Amino acid sequence: MSTPEKRAFDLRITRTIGAIGLGVGVLTASFLTVANGTFPLFRQERVGRREEEGDTFTILKLLTLDEAGNHLRGARLARKVGLDETPQFLNVLAGTMTVSSYRPLVVEDENKAVKRLRQHFLPGHPCDPDNWIELRRQCLPGITGPAQIMPKRPDAGSLDHLAEVVKEECLYLRLGDQSDDWRYVKATPGALLGGRNPTVERAQATIDTQETLVMPEPLPATDQLSLFDRLTRS
Repeated sequence: MSTPEKRAFDLRITRTIGAIGLGVGVLTASFLTVANGTFPLFRQERVGRREEEGDTFTILKLLTLDEAGNHLRGARLARKVGLDETPQFLNVLAGTMTVSSYRPLVVEDENKAVKRLRQHFLPGHPCDPDNWIELRRQCLPGITGPAQIMPKRPDAGSLDHLAEVVKEECLYLRLGDQSDDWRYVKATPGALLGGRNPTVERAQATIDTQETLVMPEPLPATDQLSLFDRLTRS
């Protein structure tokens, strides 16, 4: 997934869409600074591609929520249309992220996700967490991607939601190409306006002991289809 062609795609998107997004992001940050009395640039360590065990990178975002989870003054619209994500184009320029790929998680939340998946899916299943983690370690995380453009789900935060994220990310990381990258970019504005699902890490808060272990099964033939086609047909 880390190829000269993908890097060229990243730079092309960053010089166009990213440049506009960063400009609007600077204006948004200035407004939020005046409205809330603090500069809203948020830094957090997330897990991305790893050269060595324990490696993380610093993701950049605009802070739109306070510690209680409430919107800062004037931040609701910025969050709804994705302006809080615009600083991540700086991550793309720095080479720590790509435009389209999997959603990066903090270490603790990724560990919780893996623990939950291991309680319900055996090795060889499409939701095998070890395969998911291995693929993520080999690739850069993205601003948009399979998880980020999923339509608003009534069961967001459930095991089914997490499993769907894992399947779609693994499929993309194994078979995705630049046509999928373009489609994710095009689908992102509509996905944001449709409402965000809770992030994957929030889906790991509890483990339902009533959920049953799922036995391995062959990957479906639809793996060969475009990921965007699979998502839009589901």
